[in-house]
Amino acid sequence: VANNNQANLFISLHAGYSPDTLDSSSSVFIMKEDFGESFAPAPAARDTLFLPWYLGYRTNRQGSAQAAKILQEELSKAIPGSQFPVRTAPLALLSSATMPSLLLEIGNLNNPVNAQTLNDSEFQNRLVGTIVDALQRFSQTQKPSAN
Repeated sequence: VANNNQANLFISLHAGYSPDTLDSSSSVFIMKEDFGESFAPAPAARDTLFLPWYLGYRTNRQGSAQAAKILQEELSKAIPGSQFPVRTAPLALLSSATMPSLLLEIGNLNNPVNAQTLNDSEFQNRLVGTIVDALQRFSQTQKPSAN
């Protein structure tokens, strides 16, 4: 959907689950840099205009890292004491995105404290406002699209 609508940024929100009910980790994920290396055509044989779908992220990985850093900074300001490290992972959801993209994991549902926090409307409003602030900051760093 994001690709078809030529989005400027794709953010996927997730609540995690951990076998450890005390785990309350939250993270901002971007695509692992070398995802697809083992099954992608050799760089010399690859046309950058026509990348395999699973390499779409490469055209905007730097933008993804920039958006993740901005979101991390805004979340750290808005939710004191919380940590949102920027991590990389081979996430299929992000691999085909042709725009800057990230996945925000906001806690673990099987952690009782996280579950209560995630259900709190005040927290939800603060989280949404923080994401909007990060989006605005990110959009100010981007060049106008030629579209």
